[in-house]
Amino acid sequence: MTASGSDFASVLNDAIKSRGLTLERIRHRLEELDVKVSVATLSYWQNGRSQPVRAHSGRTLAALEEVLELEPGTLVSTAPMSAKRRRSGNGPGPLPIPKTVEEALLQAGLSRDHLRTVSTHVTAMVAPDRTQSSEAIRKVAQCVVGGAKDFPLVVQDDDGDPDGGEEVHGLSNCQVGQRIVIPQKELAVTQMLLPRSLRQGEYIMFEYMTTLAPTTEPTQMMALAVPHTGEVVMEVQFSRGAVPKRVVGYTASPEDELTVSHPAAVELPVSEGLAQLIKLDVPPSLCVVQWEW
Repeated sequence: MTASGSDFASVLNDAIKSRGLTLERIRHRLEELDVKVSVATLSYWQNGRSQPVRAHSGRTLAALEEVLELEPGTLVSTAPMSAKRRRSGNGPGPLPIPKTVEEALLQAGLSRDHLRTVSTHVTAMVAPDRTQSSEAIRKVAQCVVGGAKDFPLVVQDDDGDPDGGEEVHGLSNCQVGQRIVIPQKELAVTQMLLPRSLRQGEYIMFEYMTTLAPTTEPTQMMALAVPHTGEVVMEVQFSRGAVPKRVVGYTASPEDELTVSHPAAVELPVSEGLAQLIKLDVPPSLCVVQWEW
């Protein structure tokens, strides 16, 4: 079966009508494939109220294609890509992460356990064409293992391009060391060097910037994996003429579907193009700012 229509909602709607299945039946069939999606989420997708992001929902969409008897890739190709890739283990501190990430860090000879994140401040810049151009990250961390002299940044890209033309620049108290790309695991690990070896218990603030590769895909979210952290500030600065109609923020577990209809989502005001999500005493989780154009 080949679905008609040009966008995700119309393709999904056509497929559901063609198969003659209720949303509850689709939910049940997905659950048999060990994929959990609520009827409400399916309804939002069908009506265009929200869309799954390809980089976070690939397995779900593949299962949905199987249930609806669509050719592989039919739904995946129409779902929006994530213009902001998820960073797993972005900086120091213990955070439950996939085994593939742990293996990548071991391969790079890096550890996330030598520093403890105290606070994280991220500012993303969205260009007039609605694409994300860069982000600046400032962290305060405490050394918990004497002699710590670096920390890892990990990019995990479910679309298979972890390198992706992305560049990292040290701005204050850190500089880029080695970079290891592991295509078969869809991971890239960057070593960030501190200015000196730290004493146990010592605090340090460092800042770096990531410049993203050019894209024509409008960005729809910023998602950051954080360990237990005292303070997380996420800012999105939208260019004039590129302000979304709705912005929400929330924390989620790595298994959650990241949508504007997430149960924990709260509306974020936009003032002079700036939206802020501020969280205190944050448990290990994903912090998300997401918007609709």
